Amino acid sequence: VRSVTLDAAGSTRWALSVNGQPTFVRGVNWTPADVLPGRLRAADYEKLIRLARDANCNMLRVWGGGLREKRAFYDFCDRMGMLVWQDFPFACPNMLSYSRSPAFMALVRQECGSIIRTLRNHPSLTLWCGGNEFSPRRNAHVVAELRALLAALDPGRPFHPASPSGGDVHNWRVWHHGAPIHAYRAERSPLVSEFGLQALPNRAELAAAVGEAHLWPPGAVWATRNAEIAKLRHYAATFADDALASLDAFIAASQRAQALGVQLMVEHLRRRADAGGVLAWQLNEPWPSICWSLVSYGGRPKQGYDALRRSYSPLLISVDVRPARRRPGQSASADVWLINDAQGRLDALRVVLR
Repeated sequence: VRSVTLDAAGSTRWALSVNGQPTFVRGVNWTPADVLPGRLRAADYEKLIRLARDANCNMLRVWGGGLREKRAFYDFCDRMGMLVWQDFPFACPNMLSYSRSPAFMALVRQECGSIIRTLRNHPSLTLWCGGNEFSPRRNAHVVAELRALLAALDPGRPFHPASPSGGDVHNWRVWHHGAPIHAYRAERSPLVSEFGLQALPNRAELAAAVGEAHLWPPGAVWATRNAEIAKLRHYAATFADDALASLDAFIAASQRAQALGVQLMVEHLRRRADAGGVLAWQLNEPWPSICWSLVSYGGRPKQGYDALRRSYSPLLISVDVRPARRRPGQSASADVWLINDAQGRLDALRVVLR
């Protein structure tokens, strides 16, 4: 019912085509929707996948630190036309290597073979990936086993050895390494499959997570809910002079910083003719926390979600203003881009800038 090809050439090219149509990936990372998966029902999946579709996403990456999701997830992706990037369940050993023992490799064959047989008939399933943040070179034995399983059980889909690898990067210079948000404009890789900033949820959800007594100032209880407080302060303070004056100001500044980061990275990559796509980290979260999610555990979109929806619009007007210190009233120059991801030409367009 459809064909998928991936043209990935080292660190210079990452191009996905669906039914012969070049497809720029406008994606988002999917984490488990609940820390207790047994509580999830079909309606929970439908709500989140619909939020992704309404944000103009065309792909969900099922992150390797999570799960092979329930059938309802893939059924809704099939129905809504949402492409699925499926990681195998290997995640975050970084510089370490997985075991080479016969017992472990037998487990790899059993578990991953079962996942392939369970998911391969879903047309939404577009791309297999070996897993998250491990070295394909150090773990060549696992990658080879996955290739062999796919050749036998699902030879018609592309296989990506690991994320990141080849032309696929996780850009954490912003956030984890403290780079300014406008550093996103320097990204040259053809695919960015992770990037993002933490943002606080609204006041009521934060109170439900940490308790009214620990709402302000940020402290140890915030950290138990994933908050990286020093980084939150750093990016909020560079975005608004009064960002640390009160809880409400801190919430607003953190969400605005996240939204600006989403806009700068997405629109920078969409302006690049040699880029193949971008996937924001992350759509959802599995429990009430302070993290990178664009939609809170309670299902409420943050400002970053609205920025993603605007910047992922198939027809996008993007204004590229070079970063510089400017005084009020000072003139500035900008490049204006019109980007069309739709199939076919759009004629007789009139663009008005104010």
